[in-house]
Amino acid sequence: MAMFVGCSANEHEAVEQVLNQRSQAMHEKNIQHYAALIANDYIALGRDKNKVVDDVQHLFQTFDKIEMVTHDRTVRVLPHGHAECEQSYTLKAYADGQWRVMTRREQLMLQKKGDVWKVTAGL
Repeated sequence: MAMFVGCSANEHEAVEQVLNQRSQAMHEKNIQHYAALIANDYIALGRDKNKVVDDVQHLFQTFDKIEMVTHDRTVRVLPHGHAECEQSYTLKAYADGQWRVMTRREQLMLQKKGDVWKVTAGL
């Protein structure tokens, strides 16, 4: 269940859609879709958009199947086209006949670029 704090329901829905599209891109192993969700000026922990996309592409190449399920999500839409998301996710990756499972908590920053929300930090 998601919790919304802040601005309009439409903006919350738009942010939620970006976050859900990320999970879908992981499941489909669609690097173009994944990359499209990240802002070109993304930077976090010394990683830019290119590094994040390269890391995810490596993950896609390493595993036969990937499933990402998010839960315990809180979205805060802030003034001036910014949003924060805190959520947990479970990432399941299949290779060599076995599933590997990892659960993590993350904080993502998003910014509205024109009419589209993009992830700007936290991946």
